[in-house]
Amino acid sequence: MKKLLLFTLIFLTQLGWAQTQSSKLDTQWLHQKKYSHGRWSAYAYLLKSTGNGKAACFTPQGKVMFESSISRNHGHHSVTFWHHANGVVSKAETSQAPDAGIQWYKSQIYFNDKGEKIREERQSHDDLERIMLLDPPFEIHPSVPRPNQPSTPTVPPSKPAPPCAVIFSNVLSVENLTAFPVQIQFAARQRIKTCIIAPGESRNVDTLILAQFFQNPLKEGVFQVAFAQKRKKWECVSMPAIESKTSDSSTQFTVQILQKKRINPKSRPARTNAPSPSK
Repeated sequence: MKKLLLFTLIFLTQLGWAQTQSSKLDTQWLHQKKYSHGRWSAYAYLLKSTGNGKAACFTPQGKVMFESSISRNHGHHSVTFWHHANGVVSKAETSQAPDAGIQWYKSQIYFNDKGEKIREERQSHDDLERIMLLDPPFEIHPSVPRPNQPSTPTVPPSKPAPPCAVIFSNVLSVENLTAFPVQIQFAARQRIKTCIIAPGESRNVDTLILAQFFQNPLKEGVFQVAFAQKRKKWECVSMPAIESKTSDSSTQFTVQILQKKRINPKSRPARTNAPSPSK
């Protein structure tokens, strides 16, 4: 009986060791980074047997900053990490291409050195379908006119070529005139852009490319602004865009962000229904 128990114990030990070794051999590590105290900063791995895996990153305290499944089946779904000097992830870039087709998608999420999300940028195949979805920075060079070709008496002059459409650049800029950082969100043309602007600074949020005419980019989407952190006494307001022509083919529409004191409903004077004194 004792020999049977000893044989069973040895068999289970060998089986557990074999399963552990098999699991290690099946795991393909794509990214490994730990903090100095031993906790995970970020990792990404694939299981060779299934082609699927996981990617995740964490704050130094162990809080999840970002996580996603990854795969190499039917196309690809991958995640790449970059790090700050203290080990915290600075950027997580996701790339997807289902079935290796044209419906690709990419996103970049940026974090500060404390693991707090700063902004997110997204690109996809749909962004390339219209010329107005070009992102700055870019340059528009004026077309060079061709010299007139000399004509001979026996050959009739050729008809002039139709003029090319002139491309106009419409830049949406936001200027923070408040005493606090503000968060801007602009949703237009199937994409959302988010950024934080420090006091006294300005930033180009969006660029709308059109042919033959200028147009305020705010008419193409939804613009929202709020303080990066809630303020009890203040609220921010956006002013109508100020249009300024920066070149023959470029116009800048600047939205100024101002602050005003919140109105406490309790501090408003009470209304009375008493009739006014007769003259």
